[in-house]
Amino acid sequence: MFIRYQVVRNVSLVLGAASVIAVCAGGGSDTPDVAVAPKVTSPPASKLANVEVTDAVIIAAAEKTVPDGKVKDAFQGKTAVKVNIYDDNGDGVADRLKVDRNRDEVWDESWTRKAGLWERGDGTVWRDGAWVGAVAAPAPVEAIPQKTPATPAATGVEALQLEVARVILEGKASGDKLKDYTRGRGPKFNLYDDDKDGRWDRAKADYDRDDTWDESWTRKGESLERKDEKTNGILVLDGGAWKAK
Repeated sequence: MFIRYQVVRNVSLVLGAASVIAVCAGGGSDTPDVAVAPKVTSPPASKLANVEVTDAVIIAAAEKTVPDGKVKDAFQGKTAVKVNIYDDNGDGVADRLKVDRNRDEVWDESWTRKAGLWERGDGTVWRDGAWVGAVAAPAPVEAIPQKTPATPAATGVEALQLEVARVILEGKASGDKLKDYTRGRGPKFNLYDDDKDGRWDRAKADYDRDDTWDESWTRKGESLERKDEKTNGILVLDGGAWKAK
């Protein structure tokens, strides 16, 4: 009896242990549990309308080629600022632009490119990444007879002549031709880059806007000469003053 009981007891123990092992081995997945990070959804991109359009951004847009003489809404309605860009002389380079700061269909500003520099209506000029100074508009003058000695009344013209001279000698050409540098404010000057090297080579002056050129200006190296079309007399810029050649 003792032997039979001991055998039955041992078999029960073995079977019980096997059951425990089977449960441990068969229950659940072979792969241990791993914490899974929640899926992160990227926030929606900021709306372009909230992007700040600085004047530098507008200038950069205006430096691109202008097809068909006009670019309407340069930022295609995606910003709070609306900009129209115009190529008035058809050379593919922007000559002026209009800015609507809040898209209320009212133009807030008008900029004009003069001698390669952008100028706002208040006379400030975009130079080295900022609006600086003010371009003083010379006083309107009547026709000036050639050979007439300079008088106080001609001071505005003399200032404009020196301004144009500096542009020719020091400025960068904005194209093959700049028509009417003064944009109707007094005497008319056309500037030309004949050899297309990025520097102005010559100019023509019509002081009374009678569609007859009064003078021809020519850059000679780092000097400048003015030729009177009626008398053929020549003046040379020397030390900031005009002297007879």
